[in-house]
Amino acid sequence: MTTFTAFIDDRGYNGFSVSGHSGYGEEGGDIVCAAVSSAVSLALSLLERTGCKFSLDVSDDNAHVGLELFPNEKGDLVIDALREHFEGIAQEYGKFLSVAVKRRRTQS
Repeated sequence: MTTFTAFIDDRGYNGFSVSGHSGYGEEGGDIVCAAVSSAVSLALSLLERTGCKFSLDVSDDNAHVGLELFPNEKGDLVIDALREHFEGIAQEYGKFLSVAVKRRRTQS
């Protein structure tokens, strides 16, 4: 299963994590994995193009993407849209994708 977790504090979203393999299909034919990968790539591009400051941790070994973001309005829009997109996918493919929002303090 792939797990998407958005992290939030009193100032807004401050990051997200995507990890795991969906297990929907075989490599090259897994539509859940393809949807998640494409959406994360788009979100990262949007965060970069809008000038959001973030740090990225990517591990191919366990299919993990971790992002820490200094909360701001543009970042909030991108991560909230990503969360909504994944919730829509999870409605149909809930055995393969879980979505959560967790509170996390950010470093000042």
